[in-house]
Order: sequence, then structure tokens, then C-alpha cells
Amino acid sequence: MHTEKSSNRSEEDGQEINPVQILAIVIDNWRFIALITGLFGALALAYALSARPLFEAVSMLEVEPKSPGAASFSERHESVALNVPPAIAQTHVMKSAAVLGAAVDALELDISVRPKAIPIIGEFVSRHFIFDANRDELPRIESLDVPKVLRDKPLRLLVGQDDAFQLFDPRGRELLSGIAPHGAKSPDDDVQLKISRLGAEPGSEFVLTKEPRLAALLRLQNQLQIDEVEEGSGIFVLSITDADPERAVNILAEVMKAYVAQNIERAAADASSGLEFLTTELPAMRAKLEQSELALNRFQTQAGSVDISLEIEGYLNQLVALDSKISALRLQQTELASRFTSEHPAYQTLVNQIESLTLEQQSLARKIGTLPETQQELVRLSRDVKVNNEIYLLMLNRAQELEVMRNGIAGNVHVLDQPVADTISPAWPNRKLVVLGGLVGGFGLALAIVFIRRKLFPSIESIDEIERLGLPVLAAIPMFSAKQLDGVVGDGAPAKQPAVLMRANDPYTEALRSLRTCLRLSLPNRRNNLIMLSGPSPAVGKSFISLNFAVLAARAGQRVLLIDADMRRGHLHEALALSEENGFAEVLQNQSSVTAAIRPTAVENLSFLPRGKPPLWPAELLLDPILENVLQRVGELFDLVVIDTPPLLAVSDALIIGQHTGINLMVLRFDFTAAREVELVLRRFEQNNTELHGAIFNSVEERTSTRYGYSKSCYRLDYRTVHS
Repeated sequence: MHTEKSSNRSEEDGQEINPVQILAIVIDNWRFIALITGLFGALALAYALSARPLFEAVSMLEVEPKSPGAASFSERHESVALNVPPAIAQTHVMKSAAVLGAAVDALELDISVRPKAIPIIGEFVSRHFIFDANRDELPRIESLDVPKVLRDKPLRLLVGQDDAFQLFDPRGRELLSGIAPHGAKSPDDDVQLKISRLGAEPGSEFVLTKEPRLAALLRLQNQLQIDEVEEGSGIFVLSITDADPERAVNILAEVMKAYVAQNIERAAADASSGLEFLTTELPAMRAKLEQSELALNRFQTQAGSVDISLEIEGYLNQLVALDSKISALRLQQTELASRFTSEHPAYQTLVNQIESLTLEQQSLARKIGTLPETQQELVRLSRDVKVNNEIYLLMLNRAQELEVMRNGIAGNVHVLDQPVADTISPAWPNRKLVVLGGLVGGFGLALAIVFIRRKLFPSIESIDEIERLGLPVLAAIPMFSAKQLDGVVGDGAPAKQPAVLMRANDPYTEALRSLRTCLRLSLPNRRNNLIMLSGPSPAVGKSFISLNFAVLAARAGQRVLLIDADMRRGHLHEALALSEENGFAEVLQNQSSVTAAIRPTAVENLSFLPRGKPPLWPAELLLDPILENVLQRVGELFDLVVIDTPPLLAVSDALIIGQHTGINLMVLRFDFTAAREVELVLRRFEQNNTELHGAIFNSVEERTSTRYGYSKSCYRLDYRTVHS
């Protein structure tokens, strides 16, 4: 039976939540969501106001494509073979160690200096009220050399009188002392410091850090942003952010300077390399040309006049063109072989082109082979002269171009805009964006918490859910906002009154009246007039309901006895301003009679049996046969007996008492009791052959998401005895 009910509940829990339900859940939890959203918004605002501002420096440069004549033999084939977009290639070059390393070295970016202050708060105060008012008050470190053991370690710089300074290691030992702008060395020369200007008041302290060059290089790579204005335009925008706008401009200027210089040096190196190669090959090519011309002259002298038809002239021109192309490609292949291996894509591209032209050349040679022998020899010699002449002229022209490039190299990179920075409006933090992000993040986190809590800690949502578990609901008690208020009883001593006496027309009171009517009609069919109230876990409100239900029953004219059977933590005596001594525990231990332990209350027709002094073994007392006699006796003395018992899942007292009572009720709390608790309660009663007659759904709130509200909660079963 319980398996089927649990299965039905699981199916319902697995149903998807529609947008209307999501909106309803948000409305029901708006206070929590607003609290988390506001908290994150406040934190974001605090960050936006206290964060170190970062200023952005921006510049622009143009990378022109190299003209075919100015390119080396290999560059055109490399770009085709590798198929690398120029923008990506140039971006990697700009961020290379060769370029950025020059900026790191020139500006000593591996050295950081900051005021010594308390973390977070001290840094904020120094930045806003001391040093940021005048950036020139920070010392300017020209150079700092430290051994490896002190790399990335904070060193303390103390400013003295008349531009004197001292440097201390992390342990407080003095490393060196000197006077600005002169340099200073440690006694063993392993630490050297040169300060161009101190600019700070005597007694000021700063923290100097010399980090590894690689760390500074990697940080600069992350700071530098490079974007192409339009794909294929060759125009790049470079930007960098830093706390000091002047330093940001200087860094960007050094980066661009190093990149332009690297571009010029590379072009000059390529020109020198190509010129050296051509200078070596030109004499040999000149000699080869002269030999071919001499051979042709000898043949013409010996053979006399030999006519060449138009067809043969065409063959000769085609053959010469193919030979020229192949020779030029072989020249490029020789140059590439000095730079790359035979597996390089650019080298393989040249090999494929040469093979294709060679096949075409062989086909044309077979056609010429059908000519008479004299004409074949004339074609061969004429071809050699023309091919060698074209190759020689090509190499000569190329050598002249490279000579001009080497002597007057300018590179193909041009600076369009020099670096500039906005010193008024920082690039970060954007306060509006940060606060908006904080609000959105807080709202999202709050929603996530609400729905995760709903998923992980499912609690009872409505009366229908309780009844689907097999437990009828006799009453739904609304939330009572003020459970107990101070009043005056008897001789004027301050006391706490039951809620129904203060709010006679409250919905809470009306719901209890409905419960009173329901139980009064069902009592004649029960074996006695004893009503037991319990709960699955603490804090469900069973004692509060027991007290107020007993008061209402007494005001209806019934003689009512309220028994506090929670001998561990019962507190009903406090609500009635009575003593806990000589109560239920003493009666079960035969230390007092029932009539002597029962005492009247300020409410007419209502008597009370307190818990008594907490015993060491409460459950053992309930197993004694005297319990049945006591309950039978009080049932005879009163029209109605209401028994408040401890939580059932914490201790077994309620199961023992429930075997002697006519009606057993379980108090379940909205937004607190889990469905799993109800299933365990039903199982406990079933295992002990005790009937559970119904449930009271307590603290119900009207909400948007469901009829009786919706929330999730976990529960605990820790209910240990408190001894006085």
C-alpha cells in the first residue's frame, strides 16, 4: 500500500513545472530572492567603488602585404602551402617573446612597487586617499637585480631623510641602503637597486617584487589585446589595460616599437640571405650561359644555314618557357632546402610543381624527337642559350632588388595611431555593468537555491498530498502570527495566555473549533475519551495545538484535562504559568496520586497534569501497567483528556500511549514536514498495531504556487532528554 502511494508521489514530483508555476514559486519566495539579490547587488556596488581602476591605452597599425617583387623566393609558396590567415600569423608575432620581451626589458615590467598597507582595506585607503592623489609619490625603480631565492618575494623599501632609502628582505634583514638617484648594492653584490626618484615622504614604506621574466611576459601576453579592424584589411587595433595610464601608454609604445623593429630586421635578414645565395650562384650561371652561346655558334658554323619552321619555332618557345619555369622553381627549392626539411609543406609544393612541369616538358621533347637530327640539335642548343639567358637575367634582377632592400629597408608595418589612454574614465570597473551583473547573479543564485531546495528537500505541499499517503486530514490550521502574548492572570503575576483567548475570531481559532466539532462527534464511537497528539519531529506545533484545542474544548462546557506526556522537553507548564513539579512522571513512579498531581488553570473547566521532573528512563515508565490505570482514571474524571506526547520519530513514547487512547492524531507542519516523515510515521503505527486516525495540517499559509502553499525543508530527529 505504501509502495503504491510512494510511487504515485514520485510520478507527481517528476512532473515538469510550467512557467506559471515557476512565476508562482518566485512570488512565494520573493522575500528570500529579494534578500539575496540585494546582498549581491550591494557586494557588487562595494566592489565597483573599491576596485582598483584600470585604464586602457589604444593604438593602431597597418601591416601591408609584401609585393611579389620584394618577396623572397620562398615566401609566396610558404603562405600558399601553410594556408595561414595573415591576421592570425601577425597576432602571434606581436605576442611573441621576441616582441613582448623587448618591452618587458625596456620598461622593467618584471618589477612591481606598491605602498605597504593592510590587505584590501589598507590598499583601498592608500589608493584613494594617499598615493592615487598624486601618482608621482610612488618611487620610480630604474633597475632591481636579486638572486633566484628572492625572486617573486616581497621586499620592503623604507624611505628615509634626504632621499635615503633602505631595502629589507621578507624576514626583515637589511639588504642594502643608498641615496636616490644613485644605485646601491648589497655587501656581497647579489642585490642591486637603482631608484631614479623617490618622491615619497620620509617614513613611507613600499613593497618591491622582482618576479621571473617569464611570469611578466605571460602577464603582458594576457593584457595585450589585438583585433583586426576588418578581416583582410591588415589594420590592427592594439589595446592594453593597466592601473597607471601612463605606464599603459609606454608599454603599448614599446610593444609597437619592438614589432616594427622586428619586422624590419626580418625583412633585412631575408634580403641578406637571398643576396648571399644569388651572389654565389651568379658566376656559375654566367659561365653556363657563355658555354651555351659558344656551343650554338660552333654548331651554326659547322652546319651552315639551317631553317627553322614555324612549328619548330613554337616547340622551341614552349620548351624554353618550361625550362625557365623549372629552373626558377629549382632555384627556389635550393633556397628552401637551406631553411626547411624535405617534409615541409612549402618544399613539397615546389616538388609537385616541378614534377608537373617536367611531365609536360617530356611530352614536348618526344614531339621534337620526330624532327631531323640536325634540327633537333639546333633546337637543343638554341633552347640552352635562351633558358640560361633568362635565368641569368632573373637572378641578376633579383640580386639588384635584394641589394636595394638591404640598403634601404623600411618594412611593411606602419604605425597609424600612436598609443593614447583615457585618464578620466577607467576601462574597468564599469560600475553600472558590475552592479547589474551582481543583481542578475544574485537573482539567478536565489532562484537556483529555491529550486534546488525544492528538489533535494521535498516537503508536504497540500492536504491532497497527505491524503494520498493514506492519512485523512481532519483540519488545516492557518499560520498564527503571534503565538503567545503577555497578559495578566490571577493575582496580577505576568503570564502567557493561549492564542485562542487572545484571538477569539482569528482564522486559527475557527479552524480549531472545526477540529473540536469533528472530534466531539466521533468520540462516542471510540473506546474512550482520550485524544493523543504527536508529531513526526520537533517544532511542528503539536504542543501549541494541544493547549489551544484543550482551551476551546473547556470553553465549550466540557471538563477537560490537558496532560503534558513529554517527560523530556515538555513546556506546557510555562504557557499556563504553573510549576512542573509533582506531575505525570511522579504519578507513573507512584510518588504522587493522580488527583494530587492534577491542578486547575486560569481557564474555566480546564485542568492540567504537568510533565513532572524529567526521569532518566521515560520510555520504561510508560511500559509499566500503571500507565493504563492512570489513563483509565483520568478518563473517568473528565469529559475529555488531551495528551501531548513527544515526537514519534525521535522517541517511541507516542506509540506506547497511543495503544491506550481512543483517538490518535498526528500534527504535520506546512513548509516543514517532509512526505518521507509521514510515510515513516504510518509504518511505525502499522508495525505496532496502533491505529492512526488522522492528521492536523498546521501553520498553513496561502501562497501562489499551490493551494496551500509550497516550500521545502529538512528535519532532524535529535530529541534528547534535558535534565534539570
